[in-house]
Amino acid sequence: MTLGVRPEDVRIAAGPSRWGLEARFEVVEMLGDATVATLRAEHPIASDADTYTTHKSDVTYVRIKSEPRANLQAAMHVTLAVNPDRVHLFDPATGENCVRRPAGRG
Repeated sequence: MTLGVRPEDVRIAAGPSRWGLEARFEVVEMLGDATVATLRAEHPIASDADTYTTHKSDVTYVRIKSEPRANLQAAMHVTLAVNPDRVHLFDPATGENCVRRPAGRG
């Protein structure tokens, strides 16, 4: 399975988490209506390829989107968490979304 998560469905956790991903901010872009940041995972996750992370060597890059005036700074270390209700799982052979949600949910 390939895991897909939209940048707006990734958040910064309040503290370390068993299910979180430790990461460091590489680039922070203030866009007016939102802040978009690219983070480098400290403990890379194993995956072939997916839409919302980019793998270069043994590094995982994750992009998040947050409120416009978020206090995010390059080199800051954080734990990332994902809203489990917003995760998408895709069949790597067909690209088909394997998660079926009731009408009205992501």
